[in-house]
Amino acid sequence: MGTLCAASAILDLLARLAPARKMALSNYLFQSVVCCLIFTAYEIATAWSTGAACCFADGITYFCHPDWLSERWLRPHRYGTVEWLLRAITLAAWPEWRRLLPDSTRQFADDGSKTDQQCPESS
Repeated sequence: MGTLCAASAILDLLARLAPARKMALSNYLFQSVVCCLIFTAYEIATAWSTGAACCFADGITYFCHPDWLSERWLRPHRYGTVEWLLRAITLAAWPEWRRLLPDSTRQFADDGSKTDQQCPESS
């Protein structure tokens, strides 16, 4: 029984991390640029005055923020920005940028056939 609960907890964790795994290259580049800009000047200058706990909190924030952004980005989009560009180069064609709306929210044309509309801009 304990093994089954542990497996369920692991699967739940993996499901929560799925958006970040789908945008791994975009997240890596984002974190690299942000951390280079912040840690080379701001964080090093303030680390001595704020203490280790504040620096640790900053590190956790920089680590978790792309996970949140990934989840928000992948709601209306199929791929991350860099992954989309890499897919376009690999396929030599422009892949779909945005997800299609689910069947229940698709619009019907005048002749009764379904039209595939793109997701509206997220607010």
